[in-house]
Amino acid sequence: MVPEHGLAIGKHGNVSAEIMARTITVLGTVRGKITATDRVELLPTGRAEGRIVTRSLIIDEGAFFKGMVDPRLKETVLAVSRHRLKQDTDDA
Repeated sequence: MVPEHGLAIGKHGNVSAEIMARTITVLGTVRGKITATDRVELLPTGRAEGRIVTRSLIIDEGAFFKGMVDPRLKETVLAVSRHRLKQDTDDA
C-alpha cells in the first residue's frame, strides 16, 4: 500500500493481492482488490480480475477486466486501508 504514490505493474508482472496507491497502471496481471485515490489505468497488455475502487478508470483497447467497479466506496475503502497500514507500522 502506497497511498501517496503511483504504482505500476509491469508487462510481465503477476500480482495476487490487495493493492492501494494514488495511481495504478496495469500492464501485466492483477487479481484482487485494486484501490486508487486518483485513477486506475489498464493498458493494452493489462489484465485485472477483482474489485476496482477509484474515481477514474481507463481501460485501453486490448486490456482485459473481469470484476466490479465501485467509485462510491472510495472514501470508506481508503479509510480502512490507511488504518490497516498504520496498524502494520505500529506493530513493526
